[in-house]
Amino acid sequence: MRPLVIYTGTSLGDADMAKTAYGIVRFAPERVHSVWDTKHGGARAQDIVPAVTCDAPVVATLDDVPDEYDLVIGFAPIGGGLTERQYADLASAAGPGVRIINGLHQELELPGVVNLRHLRTGERPIAQGHPLASYRILTVGTSHAVGKMTATCQLYNGLRQHRGKVEWLATGQTGMLIAGQGRVLDSIPVDFVPGHIEQMLMDVDSTGKVVIVEGQGSIFHPSYSGLAASLFHTVAPQAYVLCARVGQEKHLGFDWQVPSVPQAIEAYDRLATVFGIDSSCIAVSLDSTRVSEEEYLAEKEKLSAITGLPVADPVREGADTLLTAEVMARLPEQP
Repeated sequence: MRPLVIYTGTSLGDADMAKTAYGIVRFAPERVHSVWDTKHGGARAQDIVPAVTCDAPVVATLDDVPDEYDLVIGFAPIGGGLTERQYADLASAAGPGVRIINGLHQELELPGVVNLRHLRTGERPIAQGHPLASYRILTVGTSHAVGKMTATCQLYNGLRQHRGKVEWLATGQTGMLIAGQGRVLDSIPVDFVPGHIEQMLMDVDSTGKVVIVEGQGSIFHPSYSGLAASLFHTVAPQAYVLCARVGQEKHLGFDWQVPSVPQAIEAYDRLATVFGIDSSCIAVSLDSTRVSEEEYLAEKEKLSAITGLPVADPVREGADTLLTAEVMARLPEQP
C-alpha cells in the first residue's frame, strides 16, 4: 500500500477546514507518512490533532517524501475550491510516482490526479425500494461537519469487538479514503442518489448483519438538507445516532440557527413517520473539541437526563460509551 502524504496548505490547526486530514490521521494513522502544512511544519500530527496516536511529521516542504506516494488533499473549504496558492502547491508536487487524490468539488486536471467526486457519477441507477434484511444504523446530524463520519468509524470499530457481521458504508470522500471504497454521494445527480445508496446497501445486505451508514449534511441545513433526507429515506434505518457539536448555535459559515438535540431528535422521528419508517434514536454522539472537559461533562449529563439516551463524545471516551447494554440488546441475533 502506498504511503500517504496529506496536504493541508496552512489549515491543519482548523478542525472544520481540515476534517479530511483529521479523519485519516485518526482512523488510518499507519498509512500516513507525513502532513504537508507550511504553517505548522516541524510539529507532529498528534501535536495538532487532538486525541490521535499518529506521530507522523508535519513538513513545510516535500524534500523528504518517498519517490512514490499518494498526495491527499486533506481539507474541505465551503464551495469545494482551491485558492491560487493551493493549486500552485499541488501543481508543483505533481509528477512521476505521485498520485494526487482530490475529494473537492473542483475537478483538477493535473498529472496523476484521481478526482474522487467524479468516480461513478456516470452511473444512473434508479432506486426500487428493495426490501433489506440487515439492521441499519444511520448517523445523522444537527448540522454539517459535526462528527458523523467520526461517529460512524467509532461505532463500527466498537461493534466489531462484539459482533462478527458488521459493515460500514462510506458516503463521502474522507470515508472513502479510510474505507478504501464507497461513493461520494454529493457529487451524484440528485435523482440517482437513492439508487446509489440502494446499490451499496444491497451489496452488503444479509440477515443478522449490522450496517452502519455514514450520514451527510443535515435536514436542518440551508444547503445540505437534500442528501440528508435521501439517506434517511433510502437507508430506512431501524436506528439512528444523532451527532451534534457542543456549544454550536449556527451552521458553520451560515447565518442559520442549529436546533437543540431534543428538537433534532423530534424532527428526525417525525421524518421517519412521514417516510413510514420504524426508526428511533439510540444514542447521541457529541463533538466536544471546542469546549473544556467540565463544559463537556455538564452538557453530557444534561442531555442524558433530557433524552434518556446514552450521550458521549466517542473520541474522548471511546465507542463503548454509546454502545450500552440497552443499545446492544436492540441488535438482531446473528444466524
